[in-house]
Amino acid sequence: MSKLLQFEYGFVKFSKKELFRQFCKILIVSIISRERYSFEDCKSKILFYQSGVSRINVLECIKNIRSLVRSDLLKTSFGVKDVKLREGFCLLFYYIPSWYKNLRRVGFSYGEIVYTINDLLVLFRLNQAISNINVSTYKLLVTYFDLPTNESYVVELFKSFRIKTVSLQHGQFVSWGADTFMDCGIEFKAFKSDYLLCWNKFTYDEAIRMGIDSSKLVIAGIWSYVNKQRQICKKPGNKIFGVVISHPDWDKENREMILAANIVSEKYGYNYFLKIHPNYSEKAFEGIVNNNCLGNIKSGTSIFDYANSIDFSIVGSSSVYMELAYIEHDVYHYSSGLPKDKYKNIKIGKNFGSPEEFESVYESMKDVNCSRQLFDYLCTVEDVSIEYKRFFTKFE
Repeated sequence: MSKLLQFEYGFVKFSKKELFRQFCKILIVSIISRERYSFEDCKSKILFYQSGVSRINVLECIKNIRSLVRSDLLKTSFGVKDVKLREGFCLLFYYIPSWYKNLRRVGFSYGEIVYTINDLLVLFRLNQAISNINVSTYKLLVTYFDLPTNESYVVELFKSFRIKTVSLQHGQFVSWGADTFMDCGIEFKAFKSDYLLCWNKFTYDEAIRMGIDSSKLVIAGIWSYVNKQRQICKKPGNKIFGVVISHPDWDKENREMILAANIVSEKYGYNYFLKIHPNYSEKAFEGIVNNNCLGNIKSGTSIFDYANSIDFSIVGSSSVYMELAYIEHDVYHYSSGLPKDKYKNIKIGKNFGSPEEFESVYESMKDVNCSRQLFDYLCTVEDVSIEYKRFFTKFE
C-alpha cells in the first residue's frame, strides 16, 4: 500500500502506518468536529472568508483591510471539539461510502482516497456553514489565499454563483523557476480568483510571466502598510548592518549571506546583527558568524525600528526585501541567479551573487542611492489604504 503520491503540498511517501493513522482520523473527525464557524453579519455586499489562519501578522493585515470597508465575515476557528453523533453516523454510513465508491471509480488509490475523504469531511462542515448564509446577496468574496483546500473550495463555490472573487497577496509571489514546490510558481499556478490584489509592479510582471490575464491584476500595495502612515527610515551611521535570514528552504543562501557579512565586517570594521526567520532556532548560525556579529535582532522588533538601528541590510529571498524598500532602507540583495533564487528577475538596485562579489559591490555602490528606484518597482504604492479602499468600494 506504500507508494509515491502527488498530494497538496508536493510528493509525499505514505507508509501503511500513516495511512492507518489517517483512516483512524476519518472515524474520529466524522463524529468529533474541531472546526467552529462564526458569521459576522454587517449587512454588506462583501464577504471576507477567514480560514483557520493562526499567524498574528496575517490576522492583523486582514483586520486592517476589513476596516477600510463595511464587510461581513465568515470565520473558521479551531480547538473546540463538538461531538456530533447523529451527523457522524450519517457521514460514516452514507456519505463516506458514497465518496469512496466515486473516488475508486475515477481511479484514486487507497492512499489518495483516505487523504481526500479527510479533506471532504472538513469541506462538508464548511459547506454547512455557508448554507446558512444568503450567498446571493454578495457581490464580492475575499480570501487571503486561494491555494489551500478551504479557500479554494469557497472561491470555486462563489464563482459558480457568478459572484466575483479576489485573493489577497500575503507574501511575495514569484514565477516559475524549477519543477520543485518552492520554485514552481505555485501561487500563480493555483490562482483561480477573478482578481489578485498585487503588492507591486514586480508581482504584476511575475504574474504576466505565468500567463495570468492582466485584467485580473490590481496593484494595491503591500498589505502590511494598510492604515499606516508611510515613514522613511534614517541611517544612524553607527557602522552596524543587518543580515535578513530567509526561511530555512533557502538555507544555503542564508549561509552565503553570512559569509559575505563576515568578509565586509572584517575589512571595513563593521559589526552586524542577524534578523532571524522564526523557523530557525536562535543559535542556528553560531558556527558560521564571526566575532563581529552582535547576535540576533530581538523577536517582535518592527521593520522600521530594525532599519533605524543599522546602516544597511543584506537580503536574499525574503519578503522583508519589499518592506525595507518601502521605508527606503539601504539594501544589498544577494541574488545567485539560480532557479531557487526567488528574486532573480530583479535587476535594479545593489545586487551581488557570491560572498566574494559583495566586497566589490559594496565598495563601488556604498554611496549610490537606489531607494526610489527600488520603491517604484518593489512597493509601487505610497498610500496603500487608498488603493485597497478604491478597489473594494466598487462592490459596496
